[in-house]
Amino acid sequence: MEGAADSANGAGKRGMKKNRNFSGSKTLWPFGILLLMILGVVWSNVTTIRLPGASSTPVAGRAPAPGTPTNNAPATGNPPQPNSAVAAATVNPNGNTAQPNTKALKPAAPVNGTLNSAPTVIKPPAAGALVAGATAAGTTANNGRTTAAATALSVQTEISEIVAAARPGVVGIIRKWNGRAPRLNNGLGYLEPYAAGNAVEGAGFIVHRDGYVITTARTVGRAATVTVNLSTGGGKSLAADVVGSDPASDMVLLKIRLPGVYPVLAMGNSDLTQPGEIVFAMGNPFGFSGTVTMGIISGKRRDTVIGGNTYPRMLQTDAAVNSGNDGGPLINIKGEVVGVNIAGFMPDNRFSGMGFALPANDAAAFLRTATAGKLP
Repeated sequence: MEGAADSANGAGKRGMKKNRNFSGSKTLWPFGILLLMILGVVWSNVTTIRLPGASSTPVAGRAPAPGTPTNNAPATGNPPQPNSAVAAATVNPNGNTAQPNTKALKPAAPVNGTLNSAPTVIKPPAAGALVAGATAAGTTANNGRTTAAATALSVQTEISEIVAAARPGVVGIIRKWNGRAPRLNNGLGYLEPYAAGNAVEGAGFIVHRDGYVITTARTVGRAATVTVNLSTGGGKSLAADVVGSDPASDMVLLKIRLPGVYPVLAMGNSDLTQPGEIVFAMGNPFGFSGTVTMGIISGKRRDTVIGGNTYPRMLQTDAAVNSGNDGGPLINIKGEVVGVNIAGFMPDNRFSGMGFALPANDAAAFLRTATAGKLP
């Protein structure tokens, strides 16, 4: 009985030992598989680490680790910048994805594991610059009318200043009228003085502070003495004598009798005047004293024949000139005299957009001759 019991206990112990061994093997094999998986992951990451001198080409089928340089990104460990020279894949109309052409974007081959040059990267403009540009553009668009108005106001102010500075040097010239009506122009002809009552009125301008005035022979006629109406001093009327004339150029020089210091218009260089330049015609058209019209130089060096007389180098302008503008100045944007208004193309004695002026250089030469060089 005791022996049987011992045998049973021995068998039980052996069975328990056998079951214990079997249970341990069942428990260990999952840990082994997990260990193999961990080793595999570690190995795959190790193979993507770029060592000095190693190839920069990633293993096929594996995604490059972050910071790994490729043919399309600089070897800096940083991701590609926006707007860089990396071509993006595009979708063709048939729905297939077209791969980008990156041949021109590859960096130079590595030398001793170091890139000897980096691919060109086009950096985007700074955000501040874009904001500033957009702000400026928006400001210009929003304030366009304000800017245009300010510009127009500035131009208007400058023109007014030029005219205001020149007007005191422009005078009206009046002589007695012999009763014959001025000849009507049916084409190109002289500007005639405006006839009113028993007198005719033209224009002229002061060229020397002592009271010397240039005008035209049409304005003076055969008179030896005329009346000069000033634009300053309340419009004083002063007597003036003819001291010089040139029938070839149709210019006359007057000298105001009353001694004094008179406002002068500066003489410009008419040879430098070019078509397109802004000019102002000043005079007394139809008796309206101090009238100013604006235009441009339409042409220069016009050889013009008027009444059988040839006038070379005439300036052509579209600034309106009419009866009463004869002898008045044509001034430029600097307020300098560039011409003396003398003729116009005037069908039915009305301006048609073509006026002619003697060059200021010719007037200056006449002034020197008429005064025997005593005046500049």
